[in-house]
Amino acid sequence: MEAYLTLDVLLAFMTLSFLEVVLGIDNIIFISILTNKLPEAIRAKARKLGIGLALVFRVLMLLGITWLMTWTNTLFSIGDHAVSGKDLVLFAGGLFLLHKATVEIYEIVEKGHSEAGHHMKVKKHFISIIIQIGLLDIVFSFDSILTAIGMTDDLPVMIAAIVVAMIVMLKFSGPVSKIIEKHPSLQVLALAFLILIGFMLILDGAGIEVSKSYIYAAVGFSLFVEMLNLRGKKKQNLMKLIRYMYRIPLTIVLLLLIISAVIVAKFLGVSMGFRHRMFSAWRSMVLFTLGINVNVKGEMVRRAGIAMCNHRSYADAIFVYSYAPVVYLAMEELKSWPIFGLAASAMDTVFVDRSSKESRRAAKLMLADRVSQGMSPVVFPEGYCSEKGLLPFKPGMFHVAAEKGVPILPLTIEYSDPEMAWVGEESFISHLTRMLGKPSWSVDLTFGPAMEGVDGVDLNDRVAAWMSENIRH
Repeated sequence: MEAYLTLDVLLAFMTLSFLEVVLGIDNIIFISILTNKLPEAIRAKARKLGIGLALVFRVLMLLGITWLMTWTNTLFSIGDHAVSGKDLVLFAGGLFLLHKATVEIYEIVEKGHSEAGHHMKVKKHFISIIIQIGLLDIVFSFDSILTAIGMTDDLPVMIAAIVVAMIVMLKFSGPVSKIIEKHPSLQVLALAFLILIGFMLILDGAGIEVSKSYIYAAVGFSLFVEMLNLRGKKKQNLMKLIRYMYRIPLTIVLLLLIISAVIVAKFLGVSMGFRHRMFSAWRSMVLFTLGINVNVKGEMVRRAGIAMCNHRSYADAIFVYSYAPVVYLAMEELKSWPIFGLAASAMDTVFVDRSSKESRRAAKLMLADRVSQGMSPVVFPEGYCSEKGLLPFKPGMFHVAAEKGVPILPLTIEYSDPEMAWVGEESFISHLTRMLGKPSWSVDLTFGPAMEGVDGVDLNDRVAAWMSENIRH
C-alpha cells in the first residue's frame, strides 16, 4: 500500500484523473443529448447506465491490455499508412458520430426539436439509445485507455483514475443534460462539438494526428461567447420586467388623466383647439413613456383636411397628428362604454355602426363636416392593418371628399421595427405587452401635399400612388 503513496504515483494519479475527465467531456455531451430524447422519468437511469458501460469498457480494456495492444498492429496498408484495428474502430466511430450529430442538428434546426425515435415505444427507444451509447463508449474508451497507458504503467493507478473520472462524469452529467435541454443554442453548439470530434476521429483513423487541444480551445471560446449571450438575455429579461413595472402604471395614470381632462374641458365649454393642445401634450408624454420616437418627414400642410394614412396598428392613433385638431372614427359600441365613451365624445369623435349602410354614409358626411369646423379627421382607407405595402383602399371617403370639396392630406406611417405592426391572429393584449416591453423604437411620419378634386376615383388613385412611393414594400 505504501508503494502507492509516493509523490510520483500521486502526481500520476491526479494528472491522469484530470485528463480522463477532460477526455470524457465528449462522452458526457453525447450521452446527455441522447438521453434527453427519453421521457424525463428514465433519463437519469439511462445516463447512469451509459456512464456505467463506459467504466466497464475502460476497465475491461485495461485488464486485457495485452490483447488491446494487438489492435495497434498493422492489418493492411494504404499507401504509406499502416491500418490497424484501432484505426478502423476510430474511423467507423467518427463516421457514426458525424452522421448522428448531423441528423440531430437537422431535426433541431428544421423541425424545431429532435424527433428521432419519436414514434417508437419507450422501451424500444431506451434500448436503442443505450446501444448507441455503448458503441460510442467503445470508441471513446480507446482514446482514454491509450492516454492512461502513456501516463503510467501501474494498472491499479490507471483503474483508480478512470473510476474517479467516471464518478465526476456521473456527478455532472445531470446538470449538463439539463443545461443543454434548457438552451437549444447550447444543444446545437454541443452537436457541432461532436461533429468536430467525429471529424478528428476520422483523421486519427486515417493516420493524421490532430491535437484535441485545438478543438477544446475552439469549443471553449464558442461556449464563452454563448455564455455571454445567455447572460445578456437574462439581463434583457430583467430590463423588460423593469420596463413593465414602470410603464404599465404610468400609462394607466396618463390614460386616466387625459380621459378626466377632456371630459372636464368639454363640460366647461373649453374650445376644441385647447383640447387638441391638451391631447398633443398627453401624446408626447405617452410616447416618451413607451420609448417611441416619431420622426417627421416632409412638410405638414397648415390647414384642415381629411388626414389619409396607411395602417400598421391601433397605436397609429397616437402617432398621427396635424396642424388642425384631429378627430377619429370609432365603432358605435364605444359610445356606450363607461368613461371611455364620454372621453371619445369630448374629443368630437364620429361614431359609426359598420353594419348599417346609412350609418356609414352619415359618418362620412360628419367627418367631412368636421373639416368645415377646422378639424382634421383621421381616416385609414385600408380598413385593416398591414405589416408592409398597401392594402386596397375603401373608396367611400374619397367620393365624399370629392363631393364636398374637402382636401385630402396624405401621410404615411412606417415602424423602424416591422414586427411591431399588429397583424395576423395576434391578440390586442399580446401586442400591447410587446409594445410595453420593447426598449425603444421609432416611427417615421411622412407628410404629403394636399390633394383635391371632383373625381373620387382619381383622388383614390393619386393618394394610393403617393403612399406607395413613400412606404416600405
